[in-house]
Amino acid sequence: MITHISYSSVLLFLNNPAAWYSKYVLGIRDQKTSPAALVGSAFHKYMEGRLNNMPLALARDRAVNFMNLVTDVDFGKTGSPEKCLEDLDKLILGYHENPIRVGIILGVEAGYTEKILGIKLPIKCYIDLIHRLDNEIIITDWKTVRTFKDEPTPAQILQGCFYYYIISKALKQEPVRFDIVQIKVSSNRDGTPQVKTISIVYADHPEYLVGVKELTKQSIRQMVSKRKKFLVNLRDDYEGEAEFKRFLEQFL
Repeated sequence: MITHISYSSVLLFLNNPAAWYSKYVLGIRDQKTSPAALVGSAFHKYMEGRLNNMPLALARDRAVNFMNLVTDVDFGKTGSPEKCLEDLDKLILGYHENPIRVGIILGVEAGYTEKILGIKLPIKCYIDLIHRLDNEIIITDWKTVRTFKDEPTPAQILQGCFYYYIISKALKQEPVRFDIVQIKVSSNRDGTPQVKTISIVYADHPEYLVGVKELTKQSIRQMVSKRKKFLVNLRDDYEGEAEFKRFLEQFL
């Protein structure tokens, strides 16, 4: 039984309903972590420590300890724990050469569960950073990347709107924007910063908020319907392979 939703669960449902059903209904969570995802999660641990006033070296140790505890990593032919550690240090260095401006911190890796008007199930989320800057609430999300994007992706728009609704309800004040802080692993040849922020200014895009709420409502209708068979998305590189193997197992 589904008790709540999150932006990631709706995103997975839209991308691969079979994988969503396995993970969120059956509780099967056997998807291996990629090296990039491991490094990204470790950087989040590092930033959480730093924003909670942890010394740099101690925050790095915290991130490294996290990486060492993760065992379900598919390193493939080219990845390795050593390469992940190297990438983590590049991210840390790149960020500190061009850090963002942080105001009064309201939450770091903060978890919220709120019931939003018009949406049948409560929304649950964890937000990297909420802070008050120039008397405005800003939501910030760290994205570790190989290449920069110039505009928010549809998935990031979905994420930003979920965060808007939940923070507006939880803090009783509407956030002004969603900052997506991209930290690039490799140095740029032209010497430009390894950090680039793209933003969703909510007042500029009311269609995002309306559209995401309607998309969420329609997704929930399908999630809770009596239909129990979902087909695998074979073009889903991240979840599709595991779901296809699981599908084939019934014929062995």
